[in-house]
Amino acid sequence: AVGVILNAYVRLNLIDEALFAHLTQVVHQLPVHLFEPQNVALIVNAFAKAEICDVGLFRHMAEIALQLPIREHDAQNVAVILNAYAKADLFEREPVVAELVRKLARDIPRLEAASTNAQAIGNIVNGYTRFLQVAQNTENSDSDSSSEAREGEEKESRLAEGKMLILHMAELALALSPDQFDAQSVTLVANAFSRAGLTDLLLFKHLSQVARLLPPSDYEAQGCANMLNSFAKAGAMDAGLLAHMAVALRTMPPESLNPQSLVLMVSALAKAETSDATLLAFILDLALQIEQSAWNGQSVSNLLNAVARLHELSFASAEQVEMVFSHMSDVMQQTAVYMWEGVYDAQNIAIV
Repeated sequence: AVGVILNAYVRLNLIDEALFAHLTQVVHQLPVHLFEPQNVALIVNAFAKAEICDVGLFRHMAEIALQLPIREHDAQNVAVILNAYAKADLFEREPVVAELVRKLARDIPRLEAASTNAQAIGNIVNGYTRFLQVAQNTENSDSDSSSEAREGEEKESRLAEGKMLILHMAELALALSPDQFDAQSVTLVANAFSRAGLTDLLLFKHLSQVARLLPPSDYEAQGCANMLNSFAKAGAMDAGLLAHMAVALRTMPPESLNPQSLVLMVSALAKAETSDATLLAFILDLALQIEQSAWNGQSVSNLLNAVARLHELSFASAEQVEMVFSHMSDVMQQTAVYMWEGVYDAQNIAIV
């Protein structure tokens, strides 16, 4: 009941801190045998979404979760727990949280394909990848000569666990039929596996087929950008996906397309060292229509850098390059000198 109540308030964006504090006390009094993975998931999810980082509560829930069995149908609960702790940024600060994540990593290979879904798969991979990144950064910064050998062994063990987990989740994703995806979830899954460093072309070929079966009108600008960026990072970009994203972009209202999403698309093309003439022309035409105030140093520098690279690869014409560089010159010159601090930095200027 506590988890359901908390999530009801969060869904309506009614963050009653006094109530949350009271229910935290209630949770601390409940015996372990009353909890199941779903209860833990609901409670930590509510606090993470409400951006209330009650370390004591998160620590207590991790201690409880460590004592609970993860069953074959708990994929969604595992996904929610991992992402709540990732959002609360407690992987590094709380050893019991790291212990919980490692336990979940060992339990995850038991999850059944029939009990999972695309969103759960993407969230599990995202959450565990975040944990591995934090753990590696901590090891790199805190290691000394006396503990180097032990930490090296732990790191190898964790990487092996991580690889096994990611490969298992890829198998689950491949087992899902196209009708089990929507535009948001196929983008989430592609992004999660690319962030995890997986370059399984069979998986990305499957995700490309799924993405192309969905109506172009189902996609949003940021979703298109994230999709292209994920395939570029995985080295799996294909012509069919590019053509489908070009059609999807044409269904979107121009006001929904901002510099961030457009620049990410162009950067993805440059990273993949490929292009679609229709898609690139449409993106650059839209970029030329965006008002000066919407741009910042990072978006300007990334756009120019990507267009220059596409020109080197003979995908962007001299005319396109001239129009983009001329327009961005105007954008930068319209930004008063006194406004540059906080909008542009030295690195942006150097790239430009």
